[in-house]
Amino acid sequence: MKNTTLFALTLLIFTFGNSVFGSKKFTLAQFKVFAGRDKDRCSVQIKGQDCLEELDYALKEKFIDKTTYNWGKTNGHYPVFIKRGKEIAGVCKCGCFEASTKILLDHGWQKISEINEDHEIKSLSPNSSIILPDLIPSKIKTIVNGPQKSKLFKFFFKGNGSISVTQHHGMVMSDGKMKTAKEVKIGESFRDINGKPRQITNIKRVKTNHNVYNVATSGKSTSEHIIAANEILIGDLSWQNQNKQDLTGIQLRMN
Repeated sequence: MKNTTLFALTLLIFTFGNSVFGSKKFTLAQFKVFAGRDKDRCSVQIKGQDCLEELDYALKEKFIDKTTYNWGKTNGHYPVFIKRGKEIAGVCKCGCFEASTKILLDHGWQKISEINEDHEIKSLSPNSSIILPDLIPSKIKTIVNGPQKSKLFKFFFKGNGSISVTQHHGMVMSDGKMKTAKEVKIGESFRDINGKPRQITNIKRVKTNHNVYNVATSGKSTSEHIIAANEILIGDLSWQNQNKQDLTGIQLRMN
């Protein structure tokens, strides 16, 4: 995997004659050029840090300026580094929800496209299990949105219901483990807000002409970054950029 990743990065560097790799700082224009090229490499280069942590690091170390930071935060893109302290290797997109997805807030369900940072979002309490979910109000740390070129993964549940997300979205499985959306298979199950399994009966790739959205809670514990969307438990923005090894190492409480 390491050699494959290095090859992909080397190919990327030689592909662009006016590459900014090797220079310390990305301008906003340069950041935008590399943003939105959603390749599979984006899911394997990130080292367990979420979008905001990567943007915070890039700003602190002067790889980007405040204008570029704000654009990345607003549009849901983060910088990927070849090596910490060296140079930015690319710009990847955070996983997100389709615009009509309903999120459970303190006052009830609301479309994610209508949420703002003054709202409080329901998330799992620090000591909650996913079989008996205890959902508590959490402040919203940030909201991101932006256009989506790749098709979404739409999951259909047994009985009724569905949810559409981008391929790297962190999904809560019925056994308490996490997977990216693209790794989930028909026949597997998520957990709903009552702790019941919701079996997946079909998966389709669907195009959206609208922006996609995501939110991050201000929670400190792992469970406080599990929220409710279209009646199932699911990861917030902080889960989007975990690599596969990190995700499969997560085990949420079952009892």
